[in-house]
This record gives sequence, C-alpha cells and structure tokens, in this order.
Amino acid sequence: MNKESKSTKNPCLSSGTWYGELYKDGHIKSVNISQEVRQLLGYEPQDKFPDEPEAMLKHIHPDDRHNMIEEIIAAGINGDMAADTSLRLKTKSGEYIPTISSLKLIRLPDGTPYMLHGILVALSPGDEEDKTDMDGDIQQDNSEKPALSDRFTNTFLFNVSHKMLTPMNAMMEFTNILDNNLENVKLARDYIKEIKKSHNYLWSIINHVLELTRIESGTVNIEEAYHNVSNMVKAISSDVKATAKNKKIKFTSNINVKHKDLMVDFTRVKEILILIINNAIRHSPAGGQIDISINELESDSPEHAVFQTTISEASTVISPDELPYVFEAFSKNLPTNQGGVLITGLEMYLVKELVTFLNGTIEVHSQPKKGTWFVITIPHRLAVPHNTGDTAAEEQANGMRILLAEDNELNADIAITLLEDKGFNIHRAVDGAQCVELLKKSPPGYYDVILMDMQMPNMNGDEATKAIRRLKQPGYSTIPIIAMTANASVADKRDALLGGMNAHVAKPFDVDKLYATILNVLEHKSYYIHSDALEKFKEKYTKLGCLCGFFIYRIDLDEKILFADQGTADIFGCTDEKDFLQFVNGTFKTMVHADDIEQVQKAISQQQSASSANLDLVDYDIVRKDGKIRHLADIGYKVFDGEKLVYFVYIADITDIQAK
Repeated sequence: MNKESKSTKNPCLSSGTWYGELYKDGHIKSVNISQEVRQLLGYEPQDKFPDEPEAMLKHIHPDDRHNMIEEIIAAGINGDMAADTSLRLKTKSGEYIPTISSLKLIRLPDGTPYMLHGILVALSPGDEEDKTDMDGDIQQDNSEKPALSDRFTNTFLFNVSHKMLTPMNAMMEFTNILDNNLENVKLARDYIKEIKKSHNYLWSIINHVLELTRIESGTVNIEEAYHNVSNMVKAISSDVKATAKNKKIKFTSNINVKHKDLMVDFTRVKEILILIINNAIRHSPAGGQIDISINELESDSPEHAVFQTTISEASTVISPDELPYVFEAFSKNLPTNQGGVLITGLEMYLVKELVTFLNGTIEVHSQPKKGTWFVITIPHRLAVPHNTGDTAAEEQANGMRILLAEDNELNADIAITLLEDKGFNIHRAVDGAQCVELLKKSPPGYYDVILMDMQMPNMNGDEATKAIRRLKQPGYSTIPIIAMTANASVADKRDALLGGMNAHVAKPFDVDKLYATILNVLEHKSYYIHSDALEKFKEKYTKLGCLCGFFIYRIDLDEKILFADQGTADIFGCTDEKDFLQFVNGTFKTMVHADDIEQVQKAISQQQSASSANLDLVDYDIVRKDGKIRHLADIGYKVFDGEKLVYFVYIADITDIQAK
C-alpha cells in the first residue's frame, strides 16, 4: 500500500480492560467488564450487559472465537506471559469493529491460576490492514524512527499501557489477598515477594520508557567523565555476578586494548552491557557460561579509541526467523517471559537506541553450536591517565572531607550514604549561606571540595560560589566547587562554570561519575573561572564603546568551538552563531588571522603554565566576513566542564580605541 495515500487519523477509538477470576482448575469463575469496554461496544450505562463469560464470547466474530481460545491457552501454557491477538467484536448496532486484544494470566505464589486480565483497543475501520503495513514497514527499515509514526506511537502506547496495567493489577490483587492473610506469616511473605516482583517490573518499564523518551526528544546529552576500562569492567561484573551465581553461570571477561583511560558516558554504557548480559543470563541454562571481550579497533582520529565489546553465550540459539526482530519493541516474534522472569519487551529496543545515541553500532549473530553473541562498537575520546586504580582511589578518598550544600533531606541522605561508602567524610550545610559560614569557621584547607546544589533558600548555589571566590584567604577562595543539581541543560552547565565552579554533575547523579569528577577536579584545582575578572574585562571595554563577545572552544588538536554568543557573531560581521561557526569553519585556529595563530597558541600555552590563576591574556587580528581586519583583546580560562577540558573566552574588538 502506498504510504502517501494512507489516512493520518488516529487509529485508536477507545480502549478498556476486563478481568476474570478463575477456579483452581483454571476455569473462569466470574468476569468483570469495565464501563469502557461496554462503551466500546456501544452500550450505555443503563443497558443490560451481564458480567458473564458468555456475554463477551457472543460479541466475538464466529471466525475469531478460536483466536480468543488460543489466546487463553497460550497465556495458560506460558505461565504469566501476555498473549496478543486481533479480534472483530460485534457492537450493539450489529456491526463488527477491529480490535487488538491482549491477555495475561496472573498466578498465586504457589503457581495456582488466579485471574485473567485483558485489555481491548478498538481500531478505526480499515486500520487493521494499516497496522499490518506499519509492522512491515518497521521490519523492512529499522533505521526509520518509530516515534515519527502516529500508528507506531499508538501501538507503542497500547503495549506500554498493557505492560503497566499488568503489574499494577497484580499488586492490587496480591495486596487484597495479603490483607486477608496477615496472620499466616509464611503466606504473607510469599505475597510480599510477588508484590515486590511486580513493583520492580513496573519500575523497569517506567525507567525504560523515560530513557527512550529523553533520547527521542533530543533533550539529553552524552555525559562523559574520566573512566579506566579495567575499573569499568569490574563495576559491571560486580553488578551481574550475583544474578549469574544464582544460576551457577560462569562469567568471564577479557580486555585487549591499547588505551585504558577514556572519557565515557559510563551510566549509559553500563546500562547497555548489563541489559545484554542479563538477557544472556535469562536465556542461559544453569551451569552455562557468558563471556565478555573488549578489543580496541583502529581509529581514524588520534583523539579517539574505538572499542568493540562482544558478549557471547554458547547455549542459546536464536532462529533465523526471530533474529531480525531482536531489537524491535514489543515484538510478537520473541517471548516476553523467560524462566519465570518478566520481560518488558523494551530491553533490546532500548539497547539499540542507547548505542545509536552514543554514535555506535550493534549487531547480533546466532549459529548452531556457537550460540548467540552481540557485538557493540562505540568510539570514545581519549583521556589523560589518572592515578585512580582501586587501591589508590580508595586511599585518596579515605578521610577526605566534603562540604555538601543541599537543602533537600532525602537528596542529602542519599549523597551522604553513597559518598561515605567511598571513604569520604561528609559535612552538610542546609543552604548556601550556611555553606559559606561553615567554610569560614573551619581552618583553611580543612575541606577538600564542596558539592553545591544550585536551588536553595536564603542563598542559592551561584551566590554562595561567588561569595566564596571573593574571600581573601586563598585556602577558602580556591577550594574546588562542583555543581550538583537537577538543572542539567547545556546552558545550565555553562552558567555554573561561568559562576566560578570547577565542574557540573547532574542529579540524579551516578555515584561512579560523581566520584570520577571529584578526583578529576582535585587533580586540577585551579581549573575554574574567576568570574569577577571576566566581568571587569567586559565592563571595561563596554564603557569604551567596544563590541564584546563570549565563546567556548575545546582543548584538542581541532580546537572546535562549542558555543558562541551573539556578541561574537557581531564582531565577525555574522548574523548569528550558526553563520559565525560556518564562516570560521567551527574552530579557534581558523578564527584567528593566519599570521597570528601560531604566536597566539604559544602565548596561551606559556601563560597558562605560568599562571596560578589558570588565566591567559592575548590579543590578535581576525578577518571579518566582509573582509575587514579587526584587532581583538582576549581573556581566557581553562576549565573542566565535567566531560572535557575547554577554554572559556571573552573577547573585545579594540581596533577603534587602538587607532586613537
């Protein structure tokens, strides 16, 4: 069917749920049909529609009744697995409407069938064929973003809704049963386990959906921090070994890389690998083996290392028919329950999205006698080696004092617990004002670092940081300060660094990333911006009638410009930042006049090495877009933005005042 000719109307008319209580032998005892299902079939609240199994069966098209029976049988055979099918249902007016039906069997802790839970979604007439075409389109072209399709979105929401309703209903029913069996301690504990199981399942669905939403909406950025490959593998291994041990599965790892020190978005890399490893554990029989191998491939860039991670499990083979659907959300071609473990249907789809987000690729292979293996290839920026081996890091953290400025009790408790586990001593301030006072009352150098929340009463994090930087005692004013806040946009990070902070960590924070950032900052204590100096520079030249601008560029061979304000664009005779970046080819080295660039780079390097304030002051010529040569004054600070080393630079066009 031609996609252009399809209607773009929303295919979902309405939806509703129903459930049936079961006898111990599995036969239906009673049925509760929601008002939404009754309305879906055209019945008003006052119309008679008995809660009986026969009432529902009579509304199913005769040719589809065997589908419903097969669905119930599938749910029973597969434990608590959801079974899905298409049904035509007869409305009150006598016409048949196409629906999607999903059914799930809920069991008691002893395995006895307890309840059938169903959800029905009615589709617009004729859209049943469209849904089939939609599925086909997805299978043929996995590169097309499913979120761009209204039909995919509705099917996705239907599946998510069903997946969420199932554990919610299970928690409700088991809570009711628990309430009636509180005196039976053993039985009560069994029900509590089932409630926790449903809670964890629901929690994983919500987390997966939120992560997918953030990625597809473009509101999330790659969050890099320094990590060592060996330590990363140890962290991942410790997270999965307990699960593997329960099935007596052997877990091995092998690292064959030249560069072990990287800038990595470890939170997401860890999530990718753990999702795949847990998937392998579910499939692997007891006594099996899972191997993870990390190899470094040739890189086209001297600043990057390309790592290829292979996760293999030799016992399980995915059939050629199922292999194309491994990374598809809610694929009906793959099971949603393995070994009694609930699967959301989103795990491998999320893995593919995360790998793509990190500019990587993923493949899956499966062959008889060889098993199944996933191959993940992701590029990472190289980092300067840090002395952060396990023993050295623990010794460095042991006894180190952190002043935590956090007004929220829960956030403070979490941060204190996690950081004390790493060996830090934590002292807490409830707002910015108390943070400044505690620092001033302590001996200079008593605290090693400050973790600063931004949104606090009395005095916020930005105000507190500026107050600290203005203190006359260097032991106070130069203390490393890390912003630890839910304000996590690129602009928020930039503002935090411009305010004089050493780095930025977003909440909710990953403890490994926070730990690595603390160690990075402690190695480069002078890497922060003296915001007063920048403001004085800008104020001085603005009063003299000079155009002023601000830009950021990365410290590497390319010297890529990461941000430029409108003032910078105006100085270069450009309309906006995009026009400016295009004109200078996006780098600092092509921004400066060709006759000056070598001298400027040398002067910056010499001044940065000699300056305890991490400061450079240079001047140079530039060529505007209209061909005119202008002379600029430049003040810059080298800082660590939580991911990489960058220069924050203020410039002023001083051509006219020089001529005077």
